[in-house]
Amino acid sequence: ASSFMERRFITTSYRFTGLDDRFTTYFAKYFKWDRDYNLQWDLTKALKFNFNALASSIIDEPDERRIRDDASIENFEQYRNDSIWSNIKKLGRPKLYNHSISANYTLPIRYLPYMDWVNIRAQYSAEYAWEAASLVVDSLGNVIRNSQNRQINADLNFEKLYDQFGYLKKINRPARQKARGRGNNTRDSGDKKDDL
Repeated sequence: ASSFMERRFITTSYRFTGLDDRFTTYFAKYFKWDRDYNLQWDLTKALKFNFNALASSIIDEPDERRIRDDASIENFEQYRNDSIWSNIKKLGRPKLYNHSISANYTLPIRYLPYMDWVNIRAQYSAEYAWEAASLVVDSLGNVIRNSQNRQINADLNFEKLYDQFGYLKKINRPARQKARGRGNNTRDSGDKKDDL
């Protein structure tokens, strides 16, 4: 798991003479909090499970101009910090969430007699995503997406299958035996030359 926070606070002031500070100073705030989760379980050698999730939220801050102009707020910096910590404890305002799940299972067919040449793997994966609407058009609702995928792969090793039968095994491996025989003859001839 990991957690990442990014905060920006920008103050822009324009030098216009004769105008009030509230018309020449602008504040831009941005506070984002991303949390990433990754879990992996190898339940057995054949069965494995993965879960990944990402949650992104916005830490809302009070309007800077309002708290500076409010006479009832004596220390606006303390008021701002208290508001930020209060929203952090609530994990912020959810903006984006998605997760993916995958499970892999290798069928134990190859452990059956005469079936070691077959390897079958099954996989299931699913994804879910949720995105919050903008505060300006929150009446339109949020966006949700989901999907799933099922897959089966089979690997067939016919060399292992042929090796289970004596006649087919001889047909399948003649080149290796001949190569070994040639190597032995070469050594013998070399030895004879050395003796001469």
